[in-house]
Amino acid sequence: MACTTSNRFVVETEEPPAADWDAGFVARQSDGRHTYFEYTGWLELPAGDTREHRLLRLGNGMRVLCISDPQARQSAAALAVRAGSTSDPREYPGMAHALEHMLFLGTRTHPGEHDFEAYLTQYGGYTNA
Repeated sequence: MACTTSNRFVVETEEPPAADWDAGFVARQSDGRHTYFEYTGWLELPAGDTREHRLLRLGNGMRVLCISDPQARQSAAALAVRAGSTSDPREYPGMAHALEHMLFLGTRTHPGEHDFEAYLTQYGGYTNA
């Protein structure tokens, strides 16, 4: 399941009908412990697109489209969460924005408030959160 550094990862969370999403996926194991599912059917791609495309569903349900382009000079990753200010409860306006910032406020490997941002900057990356 690993993709090289010349890949672009696009993760999207919009839910298609369950029957469509489950059809055509085969279970795989990435490291002997973690199972993911790879789509083995046909993907409709733009005309002239010669890059390698892999559609995956991770064990936690997240869907990933991995696009490999050996000619690429940069890598990119994007995460789209299907929620925003219109999803805020009336009694808690601004909650979606606060949660967006919480996604980047610390992890086990980057515990400080700005550690993850510094890590990305070190390698020429950035966030838009």
